[in-house]
Amino acid sequence: MTSRKILNIEEMIPRDEKGRFMKGNIPPMKLFLNEEKVIELYKKFKTAYKVAEYFNCSQRPILRILKEKDIPIYGFQGFKKEEHPMFGKHLKKETIEKIIKKSTIPLDLKYIVKKYIEEDYSIREIALELGVSSGTIKKRLNARGIEKREIMPQRLREKFSRKKSKEEKLKIKQARNKQIMFPHSNETKVKMGNASKKRWQNPEYRKMNIEHSLKGLIKRPTSYEKKISDLCIEYNLPFIYTGNGTFLIGFKNPDFINEKGKVVIEVFHSYFKIRDYGSVEEYKKQRAEHFTKYGYKTIFISEDEILDKNWEEACLNKIIDKKISWKDIYSQS
Repeated sequence: MTSRKILNIEEMIPRDEKGRFMKGNIPPMKLFLNEEKVIELYKKFKTAYKVAEYFNCSQRPILRILKEKDIPIYGFQGFKKEEHPMFGKHLKKETIEKIIKKSTIPLDLKYIVKKYIEEDYSIREIALELGVSSGTIKKRLNARGIEKREIMPQRLREKFSRKKSKEEKLKIKQARNKQIMFPHSNETKVKMGNASKKRWQNPEYRKMNIEHSLKGLIKRPTSYEKKISDLCIEYNLPFIYTGNGTFLIGFKNPDFINEKGKVVIEVFHSYFKIRDYGSVEEYKKQRAEHFTKYGYKTIFISEDEILDKNWEEACLNKIIDKKISWKDIYSQS
C-alpha cells in the first residue's frame, strides 16, 4: 500500500485558511506503510532512498520503521550509517546514485597490485581503467601495505619526456612568477626540505638525479669556457679546465683551477647570476668567500670581457690582476 492513498485521505483532513493541517488533524502516515514490505525492500536494496522512492515518500518514515524494528542501517561502501563520513550531509539524487554505483564495483586487489608493482602503472591510470577515483586505488594499496611511489616509473618518464610547447612553457613561467610573488612560508619550506631529504635516501631516486646531473655536464664546456681554455693554451697559463665536474672545492665546482698556485677562474654570464643570486655582486661575494675558506683566490670573467673586440687582452688583464700576481699564478708550476 503506497502513500498515494494517503493523499486521498489528506484531502478530507480539515485545513486552515493558509492550507495547513488544523491542530490535532495531522494524518498518521506511519500507519499507511506496510512495515513488512518496507523491511523486505530495504534488505533487497540496502538503501532507504530506494525504498522511499518505491513508496513515493521521504526517507524519514522508512528509517523510523527500521529503527523501531531494530533493523541494522546500511551505509555507503560498507560503513555503518553513523560512521560514514557523509552522515548528516544532504546529497543530491545524482550524487547518491553515483556513490551506490561505485560502491558496487568489484575491485580485484591482486590485479591492482600487479598493475602497480609489476607493470609500473600509475594510480591514476589504474583508477581510470577501473572507473573509480585515485583515492580508492590508493586506499586499496595502503591496505596491502604498499606505499606510494616517490619517483615516476621509467615507462611514464619515457612517455612524458618530450619537448614542451610554447603554451606549456608560458604556464610554467607564470607559475614561477606567482611563486616569487607569493613565496612559501618557513613552515612549508621545512616540510619541503624534509620531503626532499627523504626522497634522497631512496637509492633509485638518488641514482636517477646523479645521472641527470652528469647528462647536463656533458654539454660542457660552454662557448665562453672554450675561449678561456684556448687562451690558457695559447699563452701557456697554468690553468686546467674543471668545469665538467672533475674537481670540487668544498662541493663547489670551479671552471678553471691552478691547484699549486691556489687560484681559480670563474666564467659566467650576468643574466643567470642575477636570476639565481639577485645580483652579480652577490654571486661574486658568495663564490669568493667559499673558495677563500679553502685558501683559493678567485678570478671572475664575465661575458663583457669575452664578447669584447679585444677579448684576449681584456681577459689577460683580468687574470693578471694586481691582487693576483704572476708569482701566484706560476707558483710551483
